[in-house]
Amino acid sequence: MNIRKQRIIYLDYLKVLAIFSIIAMHITAFFSQVEILNIQLHLVSQIGRFAVPIFLMVSGVLLINRDYPSYKDFFTPKAVKITLPYIFWVIIIILLSFYYNNITSLDTNALSIIFNSFFSFGILWYFWMMIGVYLAIPIINEYVKNKGLEGIRYFLIIAIIASIIYQCCNIFQIETYLDFRFFIGPIFYILLGYYLHNKEFNLSANKMILISAVLFIALSIIKTSLNMIPSNITIFYALNNHSFNEGANVFLNSFLDVGIIEVLHASSLFLLLRYLSSESVKGIASSIKKIIFSKPLSKIGTSVSRSTWGIYCSHAIFLIILPVYLRDIHLSGTNTAILILVLSLAVLVICYAITLIFSKIPYLNKISGYS
Repeated sequence: MNIRKQRIIYLDYLKVLAIFSIIAMHITAFFSQVEILNIQLHLVSQIGRFAVPIFLMVSGVLLINRDYPSYKDFFTPKAVKITLPYIFWVIIIILLSFYYNNITSLDTNALSIIFNSFFSFGILWYFWMMIGVYLAIPIINEYVKNKGLEGIRYFLIIAIIASIIYQCCNIFQIETYLDFRFFIGPIFYILLGYYLHNKEFNLSANKMILISAVLFIALSIIKTSLNMIPSNITIFYALNNHSFNEGANVFLNSFLDVGIIEVLHASSLFLLLRYLSSESVKGIASSIKKIIFSKPLSKIGTSVSRSTWGIYCSHAIFLIILPVYLRDIHLSGTNTAILILVLSLAVLVICYAITLIFSKIPYLNKISGYS
């Protein structure tokens, strides 16, 4: 198996930005009706939807085009690594749910909470998606090893066309029977990440940074603006659109946005960090790089990055605890935004500390989520 000799720091930073965005979006949901500059904070927070695509893209860089002895040798350790922390924190979530709902006996309500917490706790949907991704990686890996970037380009062209079509159908409320879901699932982002990491563009690093930064900012504004109109721009990779429609016989729930706007948004951030870390950057970009990728910050970024799974699983408990204390808080839009930022940073730091401490303790390190 190919062994990576050193970490790719920009991937660590992408994971840190992604986990913070997830936490911030979830906390902002508690203040969904609060506005700042006549814009609901919840809509602004949707800028952070790049988070899950970024996690998948990073996984693509790290897991694709490798030599795996067998499917089992790849899947088993990956599945165990994410399942044990998931089970541990879901148990804590169940206990907290019992406490806040005053449940003291194993009745129907208690069983419902247990079942829903394990299998359909919306905040932790990413776990179930990754089980499917890990099962598919060895198959996709062989395709990439045989076809290389050219094979990925073929896949991505179809996926992007499908994403554009579905984005237009969603915005203009057009029904279609065109089924390209195979191309625009999680594997889309897996292959996109690998492609963008390895593709050499015929532009200087500084130009790529400028283009990526402008595109990211522009799309952030566009996402916020379009979310304010009745037509939702988000396209979830799911069957039956989150509900059992009449006559439906299959139901799949997912919050993975595969619309072209999200694809471009996540890609622009990915390329921005990739080229900002390049050895060929010049001028202001070089000065920024020296600060961001300095040894102290890189060390912190790497440590937080390695803790992201533990942070992701453990942050869910705060989404049960915080509403109890936030329900009676009424602040202005600006002060609410500051509160969200402070709470998001606090939850990130606390969950990071828990993950780090667990990783140092025998047995608990198995459920820490630290990689």
